Amino acid sequence: MKAVVLAAGDGTRLSPVTSYIPKSLLPLAGIPIVSIIVRKLLKTNIFAREDIIVVCMERYVKNFLHELRDIQGIQIVGTGENKGTATHFYHADKLALQNRNVPDIESTLVHYGDIYTTMDYSAFIQDWWNRRMPLTGMLAVTKDVRHDYSEVRMRKNLANGELILDKFVEKPRLTEPTWTGIAIFHRKKILKYIEKKIGGRADMAKSTYLEFAVDIIEPYIEHHKQEIAAHEFAGEWHDIGNLRAYQKLQERFITEQLII
Repeated sequence: MKAVVLAAGDGTRLSPVTSYIPKSLLPLAGIPIVSIIVRKLLKTNIFAREDIIVVCMERYVKNFLHELRDIQGIQIVGTGENKGTATHFYHADKLALQNRNVPDIESTLVHYGDIYTTMDYSAFIQDWWNRRMPLTGMLAVTKDVRHDYSEVRMRKNLANGELILDKFVEKPRLTEPTWTGIAIFHRKKILKYIEKKIGGRADMAKSTYLEFAVDIIEPYIEHHKQEIAAHEFAGEWHDIGNLRAYQKLQERFITEQLII
């Protein structure tokens, strides 16, 4: 099994901080987020260092090499400007895996580079190995996540038919599990589907924008409902997608000394 950490996002919602540093290199208690992810994967003893690929924008390769210098052996692959997580995954596979003559790797763990979680990665991977059905992928999902926005419920005024506010909840908890940005895929099946989405031309991958959630997983499930499984866990999960979320988690790392 290989692991691909997708760290090529431009981080516009974290501006102005990300105008000079990629969001995956933002530190939590002095350690870059991407380094925390890589260390957690290595702690499973399932991945060797050469099994882990970090994808970043080409112009930041030197920055990633510097920040990950104490974890020698992992592969750092540069890609073009932000073309979407699925496109970056496809690009990384072509460069990092096929060039190393290992085309028959069956499974690949995909991990967004701006995620912090206390999920047991070993349990997630073991769950994948234990499944008997021929799966294309399995998503790590969790409950008890707060929405980033307010939720309002409206009703019509019986007197004049105009809408009035019936209920208001600031950042409500989601009632259904949410995907965490972590998944395991059958490598050949998901690459074949991505290639189909880009028109069957590998040379078009660099110029095609494809996101895993919207362009790959959602349409795939519509046509192959039995082929994507879910692994639910109850640990912490944080999407460091905006400045407020980053500052809040950073404070917790400092005051509560969260475990890296």
